Amino acid sequence: MSKEADKVNHGPTLVIHGGAGIINRDNFPESKQKEYIDALNGALLVGYEILKKGGDSIDAVEASVRVMEDCPFFNAGKGSVFTLSGKNELEASIMLGIDSHTAGACTLLHTVKNPITLAKTLLQDPENPHVFLGGIEAEKYAKSKGLEMVDPAYFWTKQRWKQHLDGLEKKKPENLKMLNNLDGGDSRDADDPISMGTVGAIAVDINGIISTATSTGGFNNKKDGRIGDTPLIACGTWADNETCGVSGTGNGEVKKTICFIYHK
Repeated sequence: MSKEADKVNHGPTLVIHGGAGIINRDNFPESKQKEYIDALNGALLVGYEILKKGGDSIDAVEASVRVMEDCPFFNAGKGSVFTLSGKNELEASIMLGIDSHTAGACTLLHTVKNPITLAKTLLQDPENPHVFLGGIEAEKYAKSKGLEMVDPAYFWTKQRWKQHLDGLEKKKPENLKMLNNLDGGDSRDADDPISMGTVGAIAVDINGIISTATSTGGFNNKKDGRIGDTPLIACGTWADNETCGVSGTGNGEVKKTICFIYHK
């Protein structure tokens, strides 16, 4: 059999996720569900249009994740949760499934509008020797590359601020014992459909190259400076052309929900 006959075209394919969590439909009316579904469809179509035109999988996953970062419904970018002290600290990673397993990742961001674009810039910059940058130096690098920067207030949303304040109330000593008895110590709202909303995308392009991208604001009322699994290569994000692409969502310290494409 010829090499050409052995070649399998796996693309174009794109899958996305808008987070994991327990959804109580009684607190999630159909009108609100439609808004979320429409937002997810929009993100999916943006990335898939790139693939349909023969574009690269890395551009497709970045585009889809950017849409979700710009949407306040998801725990990434504009819709990110707050830290214990009331800040937004964002992180993201992106990876190619080629033999070198090239990747880019960033964390502890406060002013980069689209963390996934910073991660992709780190990956593609021939002058950058690092996979992972965080904090002030990551933001300086983003600004030097012409990425869009915003005032930290840009990430504030009423819904997330309320979630932050509710979480602080639950952590008061007089309430903590009751919560531990009820739900094993997990102080997040089980009835909040957006309590966990890390976003991600996985694509295979017409050349059979897998790319994965993941972006998040972490979990509500995390300690300042906490780094989750999302920006950690082979933890929150993985891509390998010979096997699969993986993007994780959920609580990195405890459990994960995995979104993946099995390639072979």
